[in-house]
Amino acid sequence: MVKRGIVILLLMNCILQGCSKGGEPARETEYAETEQSAEPATKEEGSDTRRFTAGDGSFSVFLDEDWMEEEVSASYWLVAGEEDQSVCIMQFPKEYSDLMVDNMDSVKALVNEKWDMADPVPGEAPPDLKLKNKEAYEYKTEADGESERGYVIFGETDYAFYSFLYDYNRLKADNLEAVMDCLATFDETPLDNELDWNHISGTETIRWFNAVYALESERAGWDPNHYVGAPLNERIRLEDQRYLKEQWNVADKESADKTVAWFLEKGYRAEFQKSNEYLKEEGLGDVPADRRTEFMLDNWDVTETEAGYYLKDYEMYEEYGPEAVAAWDYEHAMSLLRHFYVAGYYSHQEMLEKMYEIASVIQGEFDSWDDYMDSCFLGYEYWSDESSRPLREVYEDLKQREISPYSVDFKTELIREWAE
Repeated sequence: MVKRGIVILLLMNCILQGCSKGGEPARETEYAETEQSAEPATKEEGSDTRRFTAGDGSFSVFLDEDWMEEEVSASYWLVAGEEDQSVCIMQFPKEYSDLMVDNMDSVKALVNEKWDMADPVPGEAPPDLKLKNKEAYEYKTEADGESERGYVIFGETDYAFYSFLYDYNRLKADNLEAVMDCLATFDETPLDNELDWNHISGTETIRWFNAVYALESERAGWDPNHYVGAPLNERIRLEDQRYLKEQWNVADKESADKTVAWFLEKGYRAEFQKSNEYLKEEGLGDVPADRRTEFMLDNWDVTETEAGYYLKDYEMYEEYGPEAVAAWDYEHAMSLLRHFYVAGYYSHQEMLEKMYEIASVIQGEFDSWDDYMDSCFLGYEYWSDESSRPLREVYEDLKQREISPYSVDFKTELIREWAE
């Protein structure tokens, strides 16, 4: 890997970790590596450059034929270079992206912060570069204790915001003009918002499915009323593959099956039940509320803070019973199923059949959306040891919207239209 590429990849990972949608820590399950579907770099006849293409195919650019491309986790970013210089093109799609930027200013702020750009001086962007609202700056930075120089270009298209970064040391300063000429060959190929993946949408049953994980869709920046939350295209597919691999150790059908089975057969509720039943057997329930902390400290090797967490969970167990957090597991299972479909690990039929199975369980265990969501919030508090108030506020907002995912009746008769 080129030196400049190492620095850029580390910074790009910081951006992904700081801006992307969250999830629970990955559990230890085996998975097979997945590959990005990047188009191989192709040489331009009669030239000393070749085409480099983003992993999702949404843009390409001609760069020096001797440069090496580096693997990146975001399919809509591109890094290539050599020992003393490298180019990084970051695309920030304007719709259905897990990167939390919504305008050009937020892109500039994010890049400036992560790259620690010093002494920026306004420059000129290549006039032939096909971007709107272009801005260019020359800056200084440091890498491995050495002073480096860089050039950044910001701009946008109807499809996405962009940042072009060229990092180089003083020995490569004469290459700036040639690299700018290369960047001017940038060509965007916006992804269609629908692949030819057969699906249905808009029925009462599908709307009911969407409502189960509407809160997660809203928090991830997806549309809680859209079928599976987002349009289906290659970028979304690759994003979901990355998300599933990093957060859940899921990278194929087998690991997807194991994960959803864990939520249905055990889930977080199994540990919730086990730990609280143990505390009950040890007599915690017979201890007056004002003496329970002392009881915990006297009988177990825990701090007062840890004792507080256990007591909060036990009070939840006493008040709501052993299945108090069950909806947290069901919500995860339903939401992951749509991710398995979008990522290409489940067929449309497999996703819907499994969703139907889980939805039937949810309807059997809960009486209303409020009842179901209360259990989700308890599950969140058990898992995170944090207040669920922010989530409850999002839920209340979703309920009040003119087009609300929760307008579908909780007791709607679920029909397997896809099987007819």
